[in-house]
Amino acid sequence: MIKVVYCLRRKADMSLEEFQKYWLKTHAKFGKNIEGVKRYVQVHTITGELQEMLAAGHPAGKNEPFDGVAELWFEESDLRELPGKPGGLAALQDEANFIDFERSVIFLAKEHVIVQK
Repeated sequence: MIKVVYCLRRKADMSLEEFQKYWLKTHAKFGKNIEGVKRYVQVHTITGELQEMLAAGHPAGKNEPFDGVAELWFEESDLRELPGKPGGLAALQDEANFIDFERSVIFLAKEHVIVQK
């Protein structure tokens, strides 16, 4: 399996709450309809005291956090066939409603599980 990892930042005119609500309640429907997707997970950023504590004690904590991460799993053959398919195109078009493309990052990955309890 190949995982699409999409590190997201919201559009400038949206609050984190608005972004996460739109992503979960509206955009998730598009993600469910992407051809060949085997698993789709939304990872929503948590703010507050615990996040501040983590950031303060870590060198990367000075960086601007992402607002969330989308993870989509595909078989390689399904991923190769994805460009131009209606479900993927609809999802991409809807992303323009809430994602700042200039400040977001997308890449392919393979998982290496180190601990699973």
